[in-house]
Amino acid sequence: MIIIFGKNLVYWSGMLTGVFFVLSFLGCCCNLRLAKNKFFRLAQQYHKKIIYFALVFFFLHLVLAVLGQNFKIWI
Repeated sequence: MIIIFGKNLVYWSGMLTGVFFVLSFLGCCCNLRLAKNKFFRLAQQYHKKIIYFALVFFFLHLVLAVLGQNFKIWI
């Protein structure tokens, strides 16, 4: 089993999915007051790419979880 910082790949792919989902939400919903911050401007600028990253990591998380649960493949 591949372990990174005490957690397996299913955990990390789920965490990255959550991070990209939150970033896509911030890029979509930031108002002008928050857009002055560099972090929020980057979230707005790369909004579409962040959505695709969230989708890719969600499917990666799904596949790793199914392989680990049903086929007893430790990833």
